[in-house]
Amino acid sequence: LIGRRYDDGDVVSVAPGDTLMIAFNRMRAADLAQLPVIENGHLAGIIDESDILLTVEKDASRFSGPVSETMTARVETLSPGASMEALRNTLDRGLTAIVAEGDKFYGLITRYDLLNHLRRTIS
Repeated sequence: LIGRRYDDGDVVSVAPGDTLMIAFNRMRAADLAQLPVIENGHLAGIIDESDILLTVEKDASRFSGPVSETMTARVETLSPGASMEALRNTLDRGLTAIVAEGDKFYGLITRYDLLNHLRRTIS
């Protein structure tokens, strides 16, 4: 179900020290609404378009600030073997499913990824 796997090098990400402008440009270029924040090969958090919007809305100069000041560092994760029910519960709460186990990050599962998976099951 993971649309872009980290271990395959397919994940678009940012580092905590990258600017919000870098994060925004990567989201825009890859047509993504959220990015994992990776530090030294490990998941440090997640940043999404809402996080950036809330930070820069009243002061566009904050685009030059670091991702670390805006990202969500306390993330909920699902193990790779989590049930479909656990995935749906995460997505239903408006969260992106972050698939990780221990220090190993596998990738993200979005509603779009789930829709693609369901579409493939009927083809």
